[in-house]
Amino acid sequence: MNPWKTTIAILAALSLSLALADDFKTNNGKEYKNATVRRVEPDGITVKFSAGIVKIPFTELPKDLQDKYNYNPEAAQKFAADTAAQINAHNAVPQFAKTRTIKEEQELELRLQQIRIFAIIKPFSYGRKDTTGTIQMYEKYWKGPTAHDFGWREVGETFTGVLDQAMPEYLERGDVVPVAMYKIGHTDDSGRDPLFTLDREKAIKLLLDGSMK
Repeated sequence: MNPWKTTIAILAALSLSLALADDFKTNNGKEYKNATVRRVEPDGITVKFSAGIVKIPFTELPKDLQDKYNYNPEAAQKFAADTAAQINAHNAVPQFAKTRTIKEEQELELRLQQIRIFAIIKPFSYGRKDTTGTIQMYEKYWKGPTAHDFGWREVGETFTGVLDQAMPEYLERGDVVPVAMYKIGHTDDSGRDPLFTLDREKAIKLLLDGSMK
C-alpha cells in the first residue's frame, strides 16, 4: 500500500472530526484534555491543547485510537525515515563550518540566539525565491519527568514575515511543528516585512560579514 495515498485517505476521512475537541490518554498515562487534532500523519497525531502543541506518536496511543486514525506501522516507519532524511539534508553542516573552534562556535551561538525564533509559518504568498506568510512564535516548555517530555506554546501575536526561500515541502507537510528561523533583516520593498532564513550557516555568514539587511 502506498503510504502517501494512505495519508491522503486519512486526511479526507477525518476532515470533519479534526475540528472537534477530544480527550487523549497515552499508554503511559499522560492526558491531553479538550485537545484538538491539528494533523494526522502516518507516525502520529499532532494535537493542540491548553498548554500548547504536541505530537503524539501512534506507538504511545492505545489500539482503539490507532485504529481510529488508521495507523499502519510500515507507512509510519517509511514516513519517519523520509522526514528524518529531509531534515538531516537541510541541517547538514558545510565543510567550511568544521574549521571553526569550539570557542568560536560558542560565541556564534550566543549571537545566533539574539536573532533566532521558533515559529510556525502559514504561507499565503508563494514565490520562487521567497515565501510570505503569517508567523506565530512559540516557546518550548518542559513537562517532565524526563528531558524529552516537552511541548510548545504560543508566544505573542501573529505577524507577517518573509522566508528567504520557496516553502520547503517538509515544512508544509508538518506545518504545526515550530522550526528555528533566523531574522536576517527586512524586505527591500515598501512593506519592510521582517525577513527570515532557515539556513543557520547563511545567518552566521551574514553575522560575520555584517551584511544584515
